[in-house]
Amino acid sequence: MKIFENRLSIIFFLICIVLVSCNNRGDKDYAPPASPGETIKSSVSYDRDIVLLRGIVKREPGNLNAWVKLGNVLMDSKHFEEAISAYENALKLDPGNVNVRVDVGTCYRRSGKPRRAVDEYNKAIRINPKHPYAHKNKGVVLAFDLHRNDEAIREFETYLKLFPNAPDALQVSGIINELKKNR
Repeated sequence: MKIFENRLSIIFFLICIVLVSCNNRGDKDYAPPASPGETIKSSVSYDRDIVLLRGIVKREPGNLNAWVKLGNVLMDSKHFEEAISAYENALKLDPGNVNVRVDVGTCYRRSGKPRRAVDEYNKAIRINPKHPYAHKNKGVVLAFDLHRNDEAIREFETYLKLFPNAPDALQVSGIINELKKNR
């Protein structure tokens, strides 16, 4: 029973990591998640933002910032396929944008395409081998979607080497230990 509880804890933790990673883009317009006393953005607000941003990209198809923001809002509102499309337009304008590559990978994972997610994380890592979230997110997909534990362990270890003081370092270390036990 204890093993089952540990696995449930790890799965819950990983879901939290993925959700936080969706919001931890590292771009200039990042705002931290709402604190308990704040209201979470409503779907009406997302819809308004989506309409506004779609109007901007229609008028200005070369507006990289608008494409990225549109992708972010679509991802945050769980419209993953549409977010991928917006991010792909951003990547046409800036193919080396590692943060967008990582977000595309997250959207592929959330839309049930883990292999495509790994492909995007690999592209991000080729561009910037020191991007910690590309390694961590790749580790999550490898471990929990594709069950490739040895590869996942390497990615999580790389994440911790790149970001030793990560707020989730202790939890990621726990995941590594659990994956090593289940080899």
